[in-house]
Amino acid sequence: MVNLRNIRLSARMVEALKLPELEINMRLALTSSPSGDHSVQKTESESLNHEDEDATAYQRDDHGLLKQSGPTAYTVPLSQLLTLTTNVTNHSQQPIHPLLRLQPLLKPPNGAHPYHIALDTSRKLLIHGLLQQALPVLQSGESTSIETVISVLGRGTFSVGGVVEEVRILRDEGDDIQGERERRVWSIEEPLEITGVDQDTVQEGDQD
Repeated sequence: MVNLRNIRLSARMVEALKLPELEINMRLALTSSPSGDHSVQKTESESLNHEDEDATAYQRDDHGLLKQSGPTAYTVPLSQLLTLTTNVTNHSQQPIHPLLRLQPLLKPPNGAHPYHIALDTSRKLLIHGLLQQALPVLQSGESTSIETVISVLGRGTFSVGGVVEEVRILRDEGDDIQGERERRVWSIEEPLEITGVDQDTVQEGDQD
């Protein structure tokens, strides 16, 4: 146990120690069929255990191989069906009605693309499902997961981030509150970085 009574903390230090009101985590996995379903689960308010950033993990099935080189960094074979799972957890004391907005972007190999080019991922990234959708109301301590099936069609690196917006402000019993405060917005702090390569390239990395 750490005694903080004799330690002076600045406002920025206190903010860094606070548990976020809404926690958003994303992960990628191999899949064989589209789902697009979400479910609500009761979770403990403890922080999630993140994998070692230096560790490299592999997932393999009969159709392909997925390489994870960091908590949010993946190398995937082209034309492989993948499941992007976004988990949203309410750590606040009040219910939250969230709206998820995912935003995939094409990352340039050198320099920066103009924003309209970075947004144009239609030729290289196939998405089965909605990038924007309202999620179930989350009571304090509850979480929900939404699955989006994607496939990388062309070589390159993509960033998948986004925001979660508060659809409406709720009281503890779930009723609307009018005029007391503005709706909140939470950004995905660690967007996924997905690099699409040929199947042989992923297999060669596995052998190394």
